[in-house]
Amino acid sequence: MRRSTKQTQVQAYILDARRGSIRPCGQHDTPAAEATAPTRLRGAAAARKLVQASTIGLVSISEAAPPRPSHTVRADNDNDKITRPRYEMGFSYIIEHMEEDEPVDPSTGVPAGKTLPRWVELEYTHMLTFAGPTSTVLFTHLSPSASASLSTTFSSDKAPASAFLPRAKAECHTAGVLDLLKERGIPLEKVCLLDPKAESELSPKDGDGRFSCFLFGGILGDDPPRDRTAELRVLGFPARRLGPVQMTTDTALGVSKIVVEDGVPLEKIPYTDHPTITFNARESVEMPFRYIADAKGEPRLPPGMKEHLHEDLNQSFEF
Repeated sequence: MRRSTKQTQVQAYILDARRGSIRPCGQHDTPAAEATAPTRLRGAAAARKLVQASTIGLVSISEAAPPRPSHTVRADNDNDKITRPRYEMGFSYIIEHMEEDEPVDPSTGVPAGKTLPRWVELEYTHMLTFAGPTSTVLFTHLSPSASASLSTTFSSDKAPASAFLPRAKAECHTAGVLDLLKERGIPLEKVCLLDPKAESELSPKDGDGRFSCFLFGGILGDDPPRDRTAELRVLGFPARRLGPVQMTTDTALGVSKIVVEDGVPLEKIPYTDHPTITFNARESVEMPFRYIADAKGEPRLPPGMKEHLHEDLNQSFEF
């Protein structure tokens, strides 16, 4: 039985949510034609300049970032090296949104609360940081109200930990992924579906240019979870898996970026599985997902997520 998102967003996230990510994919930025890349700014000053150069509204910091120089990575299980095109820009990461909007107030015809649950907004915003300033994250299959709400969230995000971090360009679309791919002339074979049932694991070799987009599929708030990736699986996308442990949507995107752009094999990425988030001496919660671990071994949660989980946990005990 499906519960409403408002009723189960805490339980769904904490106990059983099925994640993936999917969004319409756009063609990634065209490589710069210049033979010499501009000098890359470094440190906080660079981050601030990138932020200042971004447009207000949809995040577009990637347009201010210099092209990434070519680099060589070693492929999994062999000695072949993969050299990417010189000055190649980042990939497009598509998040096909499958979560329903918040319940509508029958007296007004608009959502009773926010169109999108806060935890969805936090994860989607975190994806922009994970993807980095040379990439684009496309959110597809949004309702008109969700698209407007998400665009506002991206333009007004004030999370202290990410305020000056370079972020990917974001696009919000009401069209589904197939319509967007057709509109932009992107063939299915250039889009890699991240599917837990795929035969092959994602590897650095998948970042050699065979794919231009990485598509994430799943349901964000079902209890019990359903295999919504199956809706995309039947469309014929080439697929890869990210390992045996379920990840949050933002983690799945972050892991994919580390593999295909940074050239790090899945098994070399530091993870923390099912971490316990402690709020105080009496309150904590175990998260049923795999996360990328930071230098201290702690899960890389979206800025503001820990506070949000604590608030929702307290609300769940109110009568």
